[in-house]
Amino acid sequence: MASLTLWLRWDASRCDPAYCQLLAAGCRCWLLAADPEAARSRRICAGEAFFLTTKINKPPATLTDPAAAATLAQKQFDDNLAGLGIDHLDTLLMKDSPHCPVMQAMWTVVEGLYASGRVKAIGVYNLCEASLRCVLETATVKPMIHYLMRHIGMGPDMDGLIAFGKSHGMQHTVYGSLGEPIALPQLLSDPTLSSIASAHGRTVEEVAIRWNAQSGLAVNLRLNSNYGASNKVAFPEKAPFGSYCTNDCVTTITAMTQVFDWKLTSAEMAAIDALRFDAFPQSPTYYSSAGCPNSFGATMKLASMQSSCPASGSTWC
Repeated sequence: MASLTLWLRWDASRCDPAYCQLLAAGCRCWLLAADPEAARSRRICAGEAFFLTTKINKPPATLTDPAAAATLAQKQFDDNLAGLGIDHLDTLLMKDSPHCPVMQAMWTVVEGLYASGRVKAIGVYNLCEASLRCVLETATVKPMIHYLMRHIGMGPDMDGLIAFGKSHGMQHTVYGSLGEPIALPQLLSDPTLSSIASAHGRTVEEVAIRWNAQSGLAVNLRLNSNYGASNKVAFPEKAPFGSYCTNDCVTTITAMTQVFDWKLTSAEMAAIDALRFDAFPQSPTYYSSAGCPNSFGATMKLASMQSSCPASGSTWC
């Protein structure tokens, strides 16, 4: 079943206004960054019914010792939960490494946390097929969730990763509905998407989200379309991840809460499936380690791109 989760970096000293808007809208499911700031914010905003998800980050690319990688993964998990002030987690996702034995050692740690009851569900984050095969080779518990990128212009299942994951019993949560590392101008200005949006009285951004949700995928979203490296300079106090929106993101949040209130027609879904955007070569595992196809490591130049706002005319800026 499709569902909606939201990416939010909280102000460490208070509940951010956008966070309060999300609570008012009934949102309770979060992907938490694995860092002390998120942990402190969780304590400040304690008492809400959170579904907590966090991740084991990539070890240094130079780390090739499986035992050291396992120790690092365990420490990161323990530090994360200590900072959050909790003794268990709903979901834990593991990022990749360019070294197969390292990933296998990290996954053994993740399996142990699941077996101990400290984690209710376990999964992986941006693993290409070769990395998935590496993990599956020694796994005693297969990944339950795969977190990867999917946006209009990539096709319904680029690289066949979703089909591959399903064949091994994985569910999928997708991010980057508008593109990464910026909201892609080619997507925001596409005439086919504009026409479909107009027919439903919606925005192109809403069409992009609905396409993912209607495909039966869980969707993880940013709170706006105004993200990119330029915002880290323009709004350093509000944009630690280069993301910023005005009016406490109310326009975006309202649209997100309505994503299940309308549907694209079969013809519209087919037309969207057929779109291909080639200005920015990307893959479902865009932020994977170098070595996976079109990984972030292979396309670092995109990380310095400017936000698409306000030139795109997006209403989510």
